[in-house]
Amino acid sequence: MRCPACNAVNARDAVECAACKEPLRRRARRRPASQDSDTPFGAKPEGSNLAALFAYRLSLFGLIPVVGLALGPISVLIAAWAWWKGRNDPAFSALGPLFAALILGSLDALTNWGGVVLMALGLMSLHPR
Repeated sequence: MRCPACNAVNARDAVECAACKEPLRRRARRRPASQDSDTPFGAKPEGSNLAALFAYRLSLFGLIPVVGLALGPISVLIAAWAWWKGRNDPAFSALGPLFAALILGSLDALTNWGGVVLMALGLMSLHPR
């Protein structure tokens, strides 16, 4: 460790400088990368960002057959609400997950409900009137 006063090299565990007797202070540690990065391990989202990410996750779970009957429309409604809340918020940064939730949720609902209609039509054609 170098002394900030005289730039002399000292032992790593030294409390004071061997040359000038100034007290040595350790540098403050840097913040971990997880606090200032935009990764899944980063800081927790807040406000309308949280709602947009929640809607995105719901739309992904809505890809499961039959589950998408409910989660597709719900994710579209939550994404629309998050867009409405975040449109004037300068801290809103989850536009990618927001639009993905709107598109995926719409497609979830469309394909799941379309499948229900086609199954109903197929079952009705088995029993002539």
